[in-house]
Amino acid sequence: MLLSFRLWTALKNPPRNHPLFHYALSQARKEQPRVTSGFFMWAFACSSITFFSTVILDWIPLLVLVIFLLGNTLYGVRWSLRISHMLMQEKEHRRYDLLAALPPGRLGTSWALSTGCLHQRTSFRWVPYLVGALTIILILTLLMTFGITLIVLQDDTMSEVLRLANSNILATSALALPVCALFYLDHQYATLTGILIAMLAPVDQNMIAEARTRVLLLFLSLQMLVYLVVFGVVLNLPEILRTAPEIEMLLQVIVGTCLFLGVREALVRGLWQTLTRTLHAEEAEIELVLQPAPARGALA
Repeated sequence: MLLSFRLWTALKNPPRNHPLFHYALSQARKEQPRVTSGFFMWAFACSSITFFSTVILDWIPLLVLVIFLLGNTLYGVRWSLRISHMLMQEKEHRRYDLLAALPPGRLGTSWALSTGCLHQRTSFRWVPYLVGALTIILILTLLMTFGITLIVLQDDTMSEVLRLANSNILATSALALPVCALFYLDHQYATLTGILIAMLAPVDQNMIAEARTRVLLLFLSLQMLVYLVVFGVVLNLPEILRTAPEIEMLLQVIVGTCLFLGVREALVRGLWQTLTRTLHAEEAEIELVLQPAPARGALA
C-alpha cells in the first residue's frame, strides 16, 4: 500500500480518543459550508466554456493549469503555517517537551496536535470533497465532449477544415482526462507535503517567526521542484523522442503521469522517513500513528 494513501487515511480518521487531539480541537470554529445543486450547474457550465475556449485560445490551458496548481499550493501553505504555529506555541510555552515524554512519544504527540489542528476547521473535510466534485464534473464534461465529437467525425461529408478542428477537440479532451485526475491527486499530495513539513521544520526551532519562514520556504521550494521536474521532462520529451506527433502526445501523457506520481510519492516518503528519524520514533509508534481510526484508542 502506498505510504501517501496510509497517511491520508490516517489524517481523515484522526486519533479522536487522544486528549491532545481534543485539546487542539477545542479551538475549532463552527463552520457550516454547503454545496448546493447550483454549484454543480455553474461548475459544469464553466468547465464547458473553459474547455471550448482552449480550442480557440492557446493560452487558456496554461492559465487553467496554473490556477489549479496555485490553488493546491496555497491550500498546502495554509495548513503548513497553521500546524507549525500550533506546534511552536506549545514549544514556546514549554509544554511540548513535557507532552512528548508521554507514552505516544514525540511523533504521537506531534501527530495528535497536528490532526487536531486540521480538524479545527471543517474545511479540511469539505475542500477535498469540493475538489473531488470539481474533478468529476471536469471529467464528465470531457467524456461528453469526446463522445459527441467522435460521433460528429463519423460524417463523411464533413469538410477537411471541420474534420481537423474536431480532431483537435478529440485529442485535447483525451489528453485532458489524466490531467484532471492528477489535479485531484496533486491536491492530496500538496496537503500531505505541507503537513509533514509543518511537523518537521520547527523541530529544532524556538521562535515562531523563524519556524514559519522555514516552513514556507521549504514547502514552496519543494512544490516548485516537483512541478519543474515534471514539466521540464514532459516538455522536452518530443526533442528526445522525435517520433510522430500523435505518439509524442501519448508518451507525454504516460511519462508525465508516471513521473508526477513517482516524484510526489518519493517526496512524501522522504519527508515521512526524515520526520520519524528526527523524532526518534520507534516502529511500534509509527504503526500506531498509521493505524485506522478504530484502533486509535490505544493512543489515549
